[in-house]
Amino acid sequence: MTNALLVTTEKDFIRLDPAARHSIIPVPVHAVFTDVAALTPLLDRLGSRAECRNMTTEPAPAKNPSQDATAVPLGRRLRHYLEAAGFFLVMGFFRLFSIDRASAIGAWIGRNLVAPTPLSRRAIANLRQAFPEKNEGAIGAIIIAMWDNLAA
Repeated sequence: MTNALLVTTEKDFIRLDPAARHSIIPVPVHAVFTDVAALTPLLDRLGSRAECRNMTTEPAPAKNPSQDATAVPLGRRLRHYLEAAGFFLVMGFFRLFSIDRASAIGAWIGRNLVAPTPLSRRAIANLRQAFPEKNEGAIGAIIIAMWDNLAA
């Protein structure tokens, strides 16, 4: 038996079956952005109506000149641009749908395309350690539900 605790975010805790909540600890999660001025244009490009406010009283740390974009190797910069382009392409695709439809599509992708990949290895190892009494079928069902929830 391990001393593992089951935790989830408050957002996901309310989605749980009330009978299962007694053994799970809800954890509050808050995002704090130190550079709201840089975040707001990104959210605007996504069409978000989210309001941002600076929740820190300390100024943002000074930038290190060695971290200037010209100091980053060209291959890495290209990879970053491609990753960003892929991200915005995916977000643009999901914006074509209602929130419920986009969530359902994301959940399907998580269950069917991501869950069977090596991205699940760490979660499987953690589940085996936390629940040695569960068989592979039960662990597989948890993994599918995890990706379903994460992608939804």
